[in-house]
Amino acid sequence: MDSKERFAATADFYHRSRPSYPPESIDWIVKATSLPSTGRVLDLGAGTGLFTRLWQERGYDVLGLEPNDEMRTLAEQEGGRYAKGSGEETGLPPGSFDLAVAAQAAHWFDLDAVFAEMRRVVRPPHPFVALWNIRADVPLLREYNDLLVEYSHEYRAWGGKLLSARTIEAFRERADVRDLVESQFRYEQRLDYELFHGRAFSSSYVIHGMKDQDGFARDLRALYDRYEEGGRVVMPYDTIVFAWRVGPPSARSD
Repeated sequence: MDSKERFAATADFYHRSRPSYPPESIDWIVKATSLPSTGRVLDLGAGTGLFTRLWQERGYDVLGLEPNDEMRTLAEQEGGRYAKGSGEETGLPPGSFDLAVAAQAAHWFDLDAVFAEMRRVVRPPHPFVALWNIRADVPLLREYNDLLVEYSHEYRAWGGKLLSARTIEAFRERADVRDLVESQFRYEQRLDYELFHGRAFSSSYVIHGMKDQDGFARDLRALYDRYEEGGRVVMPYDTIVFAWRVGPPSARSD
């Protein structure tokens, strides 16, 4: 299935249940990329606008680029500027942005095509940032991961790991990733059962990669009941952030 259409069936779950990002991650990005207050930000794979809105709240001129119509419509309902397009084909004028960011999206990219497009649309030195909320290593989320491995043939095919781990390895090996820096922050969601269920079903490998969704939902409810306190469970994340400049395609690492 085309990655641009994978989330069409999950858009509403995604909008209501996915975590946002720690505000301090924005502070770190601004400093790491020397982004001026007048800088223009391009949010690639903006989804329902979770990360785009953080930039809007800081007063930045930000455009959320999202290829999926259902996701983009939900983002537009919250206000802000959005356009249809992808990181590989933005359809935007050359040199029209000061920074490109991708939150929970870069693992779906054709990296060669996206890097070439960022050299075109992001002004030198072509700063680029990618970040992910990675599930923290706590008992609730270890058991949650076990359920995904048990029920999702697609997740098992990935080795029981998120695609982001592979993308991070690919970044480190690319000759055109220059001056790479990284940081990490903790972020938490406190979810009632409806949101906990929605968080699980916002994942494409749950919607598209399971035959027994009823069995998964039953075991998911049992997992929630084991860890629920005061009508909520806590889902902690380690938010990992990478910033670099996109070098020429012929660059060689020193």
